[in-house]
Amino acid sequence: RNGEGRNGEGRNGDGRNGEGRNVDCGPGSPLDRLAGKAGGREAARSIVAAIHERLVRRDSIQSDPAADAARKTLEAVEMRARAELSSLGPGEEESRKNSLPALRDAWEEARKAGRRPLDDPAVRDAIRRANLPLLDAVERLRELARDQAAELADRLAACEIERIRRALARLLAEAANERSRLHALEPLADLAGKLAPPDFREIASILGVSPPANLPGGKPAGGPGPTPIALADRLQYQLAAHLRLVLPSAGQGPTRHSERPARIWGIGHPPSEIRISWAIRRSGPILVPDRTLLRAHLRPTPAAGTRPGPEGPPDLEIWIDSSGSMANPTRTLALHVVAAVIAALSALEAGASVKVINFSGSDETRGSGFLVQEFTRDLDPVLAALLAYHGGGTVLPLETLRHTSRSPRPRKVYYLAITDTYVANPPDQVLAMLREVFEVGLLAGRRTAGWTLFLAGSRTPLVDRLQSELGDPDRQRVIPATPSQIADRTLALAAEVYT
Repeated sequence: RNGEGRNGEGRNGDGRNGEGRNVDCGPGSPLDRLAGKAGGREAARSIVAAIHERLVRRDSIQSDPAADAARKTLEAVEMRARAELSSLGPGEEESRKNSLPALRDAWEEARKAGRRPLDDPAVRDAIRRANLPLLDAVERLRELARDQAAELADRLAACEIERIRRALARLLAEAANERSRLHALEPLADLAGKLAPPDFREIASILGVSPPANLPGGKPAGGPGPTPIALADRLQYQLAAHLRLVLPSAGQGPTRHSERPARIWGIGHPPSEIRISWAIRRSGPILVPDRTLLRAHLRPTPAAGTRPGPEGPPDLEIWIDSSGSMANPTRTLALHVVAAVIAALSALEAGASVKVINFSGSDETRGSGFLVQEFTRDLDPVLAALLAYHGGGTVLPLETLRHTSRSPRPRKVYYLAITDTYVANPPDQVLAMLREVFEVGLLAGRRTAGWTLFLAGSRTPLVDRLQSELGDPDRQRVIPATPSQIADRTLALAAEVYT
């Protein structure tokens, strides 16, 4: 109770204005709602504490002495419990194991009779006969301190949520602090990688990413544009992409042009590049060079024809299908969109510009059904264009897609196209456009740094024809794949082109 701070945390939760006195931790409270989305109160408290700590380290929140003292008290209790457990000898452990059934019976009988078990003589006598001081201490802690400890932890988390909300409100108001707020919210990356966007938006709202500021979008070619993208959706896809960039899936195989996954640390890499914490999160505590150790920098063997000249990394043009056959990224965590965000983040980080053409039901005569975001180094409009959703048919704007290849660019351009296998355009027209843009068969004066075409869905005759007529006998450029496979392959692609 002293650690909780009846005259500290309970009186002035943030050390200044009394927010902790009537803090709400009950059903329907922000903490309770966060716990419902995060998988329980313990998980919610852990996320809140991690975000709070990051904001404190960046001087966005002042440290609270009362809360720090309370947390240290809880940590001391946990340390004492671990010390007791480690001192338990083999004989005591066997005695404990053999005596538990009788003790459980006495405990249950006292409970059914309405007596407090640890005050019941039969229970205490059973503990003494079994010589179980550890069990006595543990059960006393559970019985007497569980509610108080949980209440204290909840009160701390609830106060921290309020402080996080105020700090994020300041960060959100300052465009220059984008990296700071993304770093602060990084503990949400695991949830961003698995929750549906409506659930993530609720978490973001609880933490103060609200009201949902809309992002500036790409320029619709005509007609009504897609729904504006909420800031919470933008943060979710940034975090989901970041999670895969930092911790690629453990089952991901070697990249096409290197002998091992690009982020594996092996003999010959500088020791300073090892990231042990990443490796433990990805593969567990067994750390083996060339297998499970991860590295901070990517230097895979470059793919032939994908490296630019001395002018720098190639600019990136993304074609993304938002037809009704593709998942709506504002309703479902769309992994093909995560893939596109991975590529865009990698290109922007490398110093390249990014262009996005988002299409569905395109009608170039009437100027509708597609959206164009011209080359930019600004992430906001890129994300807005990638997350836009039309929900029409799979019709490519062929002349619009030809535009970049006909326009002079200071750098070469890498093309990443993501659509499905049922394109409504006539196949001959699609092939003619792709041959022109991808410069198929051109040996000199190429302006294309490389290209990859992902086709989501089942294999169709169009896929076979594209692979045959676009000069892809090894099936490494025209790739039918699931959305999850598209995300994994794009991760390897980004490492090849932009590191």
